[in-house]
Amino acid sequence: MYPEIRRPDEREQTLKARYDLQQFIFFGVAIEKVMESSDPNFNRFLHQLQAESQRQKFAEQVHTLTNRCWDVCFTDYRPPSKLDTKTQTCLSNCVNRMVDASNFMVEHLQKMDKNNLV
Repeated sequence: MYPEIRRPDEREQTLKARYDLQQFIFFGVAIEKVMESSDPNFNRFLHQLQAESQRQKFAEQVHTLTNRCWDVCFTDYRPPSKLDTKTQTCLSNCVNRMVDASNFMVEHLQKMDKNNLV
């Protein structure tokens, strides 16, 4: 009845996540450099821009986590009428591992950037 929606494969998602993270870090470094400006209105604008960018990245990350954990924990793509303990545990573990992996990648890229390896 409805056309099948193509989901990006894991490699595509990983490459996009890596690119997004690098852009996010680059954007943060660029903002810090420009923020040395003496114009208070410009600085306020940059702070607002950075805050909005962080909110957007957080929303994208939540969306990505939701999609990945949904695929892992709901194998038949239909949610049950109630979440059982097994599914709740699966979702919790999935999100925690994704957050751990994301934090690890950020720390690793920051270390590489600090050592001028990026």
